[in-house]
Amino acid sequence: MKKLFFVVLYLLPVMLFAQSTPDKAVKADNYTILRLLMINQQEEILLVKYKTGWLTPSLRYNENQSIKGALDSLAREFGYEITVPQLRAMVTFQFDFKPVVSIRTHYAAHVSGGKLKSPKDVAEVKWVSRKEAETLMSLPGTEAVDAIRLTTMQILNHPETIWGGSFLVPETGTACRMPEPFYAVGRSK
Repeated sequence: MKKLFFVVLYLLPVMLFAQSTPDKAVKADNYTILRLLMINQQEEILLVKYKTGWLTPSLRYNENQSIKGALDSLAREFGYEITVPQLRAMVTFQFDFKPVVSIRTHYAAHVSGGKLKSPKDVAEVKWVSRKEAETLMSLPGTEAVDAIRLTTMQILNHPETIWGGSFLVPETGTACRMPEPFYAVGRSK
């Protein structure tokens, strides 16, 4: 009986630790955001006015589907078919207020068919020039972090390069710091 008591006493902390470890992993909430830079025949960019401001279309990637399938589905939400999406940037968002990291991947694709429609959860959608995209994404009152605009403009200004980088996202405000400035990780087609 004494041996059984010591075995249970020894195993109890091990079992409790093993049960709590998955919970901590789940609470970390690391995730990927896919952004899609859709380009039409006039070389305009599709921007969406979300609650946080004007941005490229995006989705939180956590469904059981391929990246291409997710991006095709995102394009269809706006009424379009697209060419095969090409990776243009992969950056990390580190947060100064929580111990997680989020990966943001940016893809570019040309529209191959369809007609613009506005999904119900967005205020407005429109095609804009590259210059107008930068202006809209910088408007006062924009609540989205500036890292999205900075990465989008880096891609538009240097479309032949695939970019990496890292942003430190503040708990308040929109200005991010870049512990790892943009760097080339590859060449696009």
